[in-house]
Amino acid sequence: MGIRDAGWIQLYAENNQEAYDNYLQAMPIGEDPSVRLPVMVCQDGFITSHALENIVLLDTDSVKAFVGEYHPEHYLLKAENPPGRGGLRPGLPLHGAQGPAGRGHEGRQGPASWRWRPV
Repeated sequence: MGIRDAGWIQLYAENNQEAYDNYLQAMPIGEDPSVRLPVMVCQDGFITSHALENIVLLDTDSVKAFVGEYHPEHYLLKAENPPGRGGLRPGLPLHGAQGPAGRGHEGRQGPASWRWRPV
């Protein structure tokens, strides 16, 4: 219930077969360019998760053909244009490299180990 109003897509399963089917559907739904939202597959916390029930498993090739291969638009290990995450951004001096409030150390970049280097 804590994530109910977060805007995520939630798929609920009544039995184990539905849970399996929902997991297969979750990736193509969430990765679709017109959707791009997290998908959460929900099932009962005891009855279906601990039940012994037969389900129909699809063969691996059919699953791979349905789910497809993931091609991220923005990924973290992009050397040609790395995105900034947190307080460190490529191309900018590190916090504190110019001294207190930016006074007195103009042009200093700090030790070479502080500088961002492309992978």
